Amino acid sequence: MHRALVVDDDPLMREIVGEHLRETGLTVEFAADGMEALQAVGEWQFRLIVTDMFMPNMDGLELIRALRERASHTPIIGMSAGVSGLDADIPLRAAIAAGAQQVLRKPISQTALLAAVHAVLSRRDQD
Repeated sequence: MHRALVVDDDPLMREIVGEHLRETGLTVEFAADGMEALQAVGEWQFRLIVTDMFMPNMDGLELIRALRERASHTPIIGMSAGVSGLDADIPLRAAIAAGAQQVLRKPISQTALLAAVHAVLSRRDQD
């Protein structure tokens, strides 16, 4: 059984992303921020992590950095719509620089999400 972790402070977005991931056969766990995500990573092994970039307590960029400092090789997909006039490309570029393998602009489409999931998991399986 392969698990995915969806990290987003918006419950509706967590559920939407989770539903799409379940369609790929993944078991999905949820976290509302980076702190909850790190707790989950301590409890389970994940095949994939999908995280929002802007959240309270610990944002997605901090989460990605914390995971990479732990030498985690779990594939990460970052998502963002931007915030307060900040274009989504800025945090998404930062996510890639910090160690995310793929990024998506919100609102995300099922097609784009599944393509990103396939890309990161295919790459992981080849390593």
